[in-house]
Amino acid sequence: MNAFHAAVAEANRSCSLIEQGEYNEAIVQLTSTLSALKQIMPHASDDGSIKTSLDECIRSRTACSNIDEEVQGQFIYERVIYYNIPTDDDISYRESVLVSCIVIFNLAIAYHLRGDRTSLTKSLKLYELSFNLQKDQQFENNILFTLAIVNNLGLVHRKLNDEQSASKCFDHILSTLMYLTDCGQASEHHLDGFFHNVTGVVSQPTVAAAA
Repeated sequence: MNAFHAAVAEANRSCSLIEQGEYNEAIVQLTSTLSALKQIMPHASDDGSIKTSLDECIRSRTACSNIDEEVQGQFIYERVIYYNIPTDDDISYRESVLVSCIVIFNLAIAYHLRGDRTSLTKSLKLYELSFNLQKDQQFENNILFTLAIVNNLGLVHRKLNDEQSASKCFDHILSTLMYLTDCGQASEHHLDGFFHNVTGVVSQPTVAAAA
């Protein structure tokens, strides 16, 4: 097992810890995984190839997201993302970045679910970092991944009493879901929670104006 394979394996073990509610231990492991990936990146090939996409990783496992009853019945996307350990030793730079996006996203979820104000502030920065990283790399097939990030950003902003930023996030989700509906792509079960938030969380005047 090479260094990249070991980092992916460690990241997947951290996913199990988050699912078990062991957030502190998961945070330590994911932080270590990020450091390992930073060491790997300079040695990765620059052929630009990736073997999967962010949304394919999301679809590969059953959803385990929840309604957070403590925050007005809002849907929180807490489904951590696993990455299949590659079967070969050829690692491209873009693939190492893609795995880094996933690790940062999972780290954001761990802080988000830990729930204290300091952790929420950290999760906010990590969600934004993961979003910007995948955007800079122009990864394709990442609608679900983007929706998950923007949804959770909106929830964190709301918990931190930044209603203006929260509303912008949910407006973005609403626009994306309307686009998917127009394209006939809105029936996927992974989208149910996002529909819940834009119909049950966003204020009625905002929804009416956006529609």
